[in-house]
Formats: sequence, C-alpha cells, structure tokens
Amino acid sequence: GPSTDTPSCLAGDTTGQCTQPLRCPVEVDDVWGITWQSTPPGDVATEPCPASQAGNARRSCSSDAVWMMPDLIECGSTSLQAFAGMVERAPTFIPGSSSPPGEIIESTSSAVEELSRLTNGTNLFPDDIAVSLELLSMFFSQRQMVFAAESDMPAASYQRGFLQTASNLVTEANQRSWRNLQNVR
Repeated sequence: GPSTDTPSCLAGDTTGQCTQPLRCPVEVDDVWGITWQSTPPGDVATEPCPASQAGNARRSCSSDAVWMMPDLIECGSTSLQAFAGMVERAPTFIPGSSSPPGEIIESTSSAVEELSRLTNGTNLFPDDIAVSLELLSMFFSQRQMVFAAESDMPAASYQRGFLQTASNLVTEANQRSWRNLQNVR
C-alpha cells in the first residue's frame, strides 16, 4: 500500500487504499513560525518555541487525525522573562519590604517604564501577556506609594509606563496570543 507520506494516508483519506494508520500531517504555521511534525491521533506534538522565545509549544492531534489549536502558553520572550525574574527578586518589590519609600517609588516607576519598552512594537506571545499582566498587577499594588511621593516625576513616569504597557498588550497584532491564552487557561 501507499507509504505514510502519501496524502491518502493522512486525515481525510476517502479512498480506503491507505493501509497505514492515520496521522496529523506535517504543518508549517507561518503565523507562529513553528513546523508541526506528523503526529499519531491522540498524541500531543511538542516543538520548540520560535527563535527569541523560551519554552515549548504543544499541539494535540485529535482522535480523527485533525490538528487542534496550538498551546503556546509556555512561549515567551527571553528578555521579558529575564526582566520579570529580576523584578520578582528585587528587594523593593517583596511584600512588606523594608526598603526606603523613595527607593520603592523610584524602582516601581523605572520598572513600569521598562515593561512598557519591552512590550512596545512587538508581537507578544501568550506567556509575554501573562507575565506582563502579573507584573502590572504587582506594580499596581505600589500605586498609592508612587502617587503619594513628594515629587510628581515618579507618578508621571509610572502613569505613562503603566498606560503604555496596557496599550501595548491590547494591540490588534496580539489578538491571536490573547485567544491562545484564553483557550488554554
């Protein structure tokens, strides 16, 4: 009979000539930049996330050999992940920090502006959005201290960075990542 590489042995075989088991076919996803290898029904394919992204992408092959929506929740920018790790370890962001208020205010304002820079003009992956939302939540918890500062500079910087980051996350270019995040969670 035909080999597993022939189209009649892939999903949609109506010829009845295929003697090999059905498989989800190799598929190149130009939007995400991932090539999914042929996979048996009921299995989950795992591929590395695209360049400059950390983690692995997964995609299920249904029992009738049809590709399901990819799960890219682990795919995220290495620079954004490094930044998030740095923020989470910074003494000024640890709840109940004994850092001086001026230091917390300055760190928060700077970090919010850096997050807006890291998320600007980029097609974000699902993990980038999830990490950015967690960071915004952390920064939001510091807002009272920032706005109570004696100088208006930190508050203006904080507000500009916070709003720009939120705007960066909801661009049309990031809709696919939001959908992926919603379908996986």
